[in-house]
Amino acid sequence: MTLHLHQLPYGKRDELYDKAFDDFVKENGTKAIPVTDQEELMKVPPQYKPVIVSKSSQALIKLSRKYIEPEPVVKLPFSRRLQEWFDNLSVRNQIKGYEVAMFEHILDELEEVEAKWQ
Repeated sequence: MTLHLHQLPYGKRDELYDKAFDDFVKENGTKAIPVTDQEELMKVPPQYKPVIVSKSSQALIKLSRKYIEPEPVVKLPFSRRLQEWFDNLSVRNQIKGYEVAMFEHILDELEEVEAKWQ
């Protein structure tokens, strides 16, 4: 007789999910994220390790009470990252006013281009 997952009592299901998660972490490490295809792999934040598994294994692992989805990486537009970099430079106080104005003008143009891409 075959017993299906939905036929198990909830407590037993939770044990099964947690066991799948524990085995996955033991084999792949605490920074491992289960993925099933290239598309999911590309969405894994860089500080994590994507590991390709079957869809059924992924489902078991993700249903564990111990599993926590990684925070998605919010990638700022290039112009914003460049502005933050410039704002944090100690050099900013050492360059001339017209150089700062030129840099800010270039950033404004870059922001316009980025807005068209979206």
